[in-house]
Amino acid sequence: MYLYQNTDIQCLEIKVPDKNIFWIILFLIAFPTSFFFNSLYTESLFLMFFVLSLYFYLKKKYLLSSVFSIFLSLTKFIGIFVSTVYLLISDKKKAISFFPILGSILGLFIYSAFLYKTTGDPFFFFNSQPFFGGNRSTDIILFPQVIFRYLKIFLTQDFNFQYFIAIVEIAFFLVVFITLLVFTYYGVKKKERILTGVNVFSLINLILPTLTGTFQSIPRYALLSLGFFIALSFIKNDLIKVAIFLTFILFHVILLSFFSQGYFVG
Repeated sequence: MYLYQNTDIQCLEIKVPDKNIFWIILFLIAFPTSFFFNSLYTESLFLMFFVLSLYFYLKKKYLLSSVFSIFLSLTKFIGIFVSTVYLLISDKKKAISFFPILGSILGLFIYSAFLYKTTGDPFFFFNSQPFFGGNRSTDIILFPQVIFRYLKIFLTQDFNFQYFIAIVEIAFFLVVFITLLVFTYYGVKKKERILTGVNVFSLINLILPTLTGTFQSIPRYALLSLGFFIALSFIKNDLIKVAIFLTFILFHVILLSFFSQGYFVG
């Protein structure tokens, strides 16, 4: 499928062949934590708003795209970073093409105003992090420190459910992170600005939560790093893609079985 936007300068395209669309959807559905789409979490809502915002942008329906950008940052704080996509593909000759960026900022402003009215803290979405446990911090914790924390867990703790989940969290992060880095390089090299923008957003979506000092919930947050699923669809060897799909299914069954029994897995 080729979605495109014609501008006075050049043609912007999401160069994803039709055969890849099948694999993108399959990987997304089979992903080990995709059951969160059917749970009382915001992932499914955010995904819908993200796709609609980008779709209408490529159709040059900037006002509709802006509306869904507002909904994005109302749904999750990370929605404000959809602006990274539009900054890369906006038509500098058309001021209206920047409206979706303003929309994402407006959504966060509305949510912060609501928090201020109800809690007295416009940044409660961030300042409340320690209440969720998992050694979350409101101070910025750099990536090496987070790695050190997990190495300490692996070296000092007995093997139990929490130990298993810690392995899952860091494994998910590293696999998705490395894949996105490689695919971002591919997007930049091929000068595909939309794919690059989606990949940059995906990286921000993955890295930002770790600044609270933990990889906790990364298996769920990774669902919205859409560049990861697009990257997997570009693997040329179908046997490798089938192997990845089956691996996803295996871990999907394991994590869903824990989740359905009330265990925290993301």
